[in-house]
Amino acid sequence: MAHRLGADHLIVASHSQDREKNPLSPTQKMTHLTRAFPNVNVQVADKTKPTIMHHAEAAHKAGYDHLVVTAGEDRIPEYSKLLHKYNGQADRSGKVLYNFKSIKVVSTGERKEGISGSDMRKHARNGNFEEFRKNLPSKIRSNDSHSQQIYNDTRIGIVTGK
Repeated sequence: MAHRLGADHLIVASHSQDREKNPLSPTQKMTHLTRAFPNVNVQVADKTKPTIMHHAEAAHKAGYDHLVVTAGEDRIPEYSKLLHKYNGQADRSGKVLYNFKSIKVVSTGERKEGISGSDMRKHARNGNFEEFRKNLPSKIRSNDSHSQQIYNDTRIGIVTGK
């Protein structure tokens, strides 16, 4: 989308890690995302910038006037409401965190059967490497070592939460 708009881009992955929905560590997320999307600007959120609001503030401080956030269809209303609510508004200390000329929150597209995070975790949990692999991004799927590593990392994270 950024390329189509002639804009800069940044993918920010959550730093959350748990057995249920986030089996990969922040380091693993970074490794696998950069393998999947080698020419994409990727970061993992951290304790200093854990939320979308922190990243909006950082983008504004970096000089960006317009913000386009892509998200799953289920997150669009929440993100749009939150980002617009605080645009140009002062926080408790009186500091304006960001003030964009425009904010858009757009869909990453419809979910495809078998490709959701829930489906991928289910395949890993059930030991179904082939189903897991066939839904990986092509750059990882085409590399036996990388496919196996993300599968193993996911399975270990589901079991240990680490």
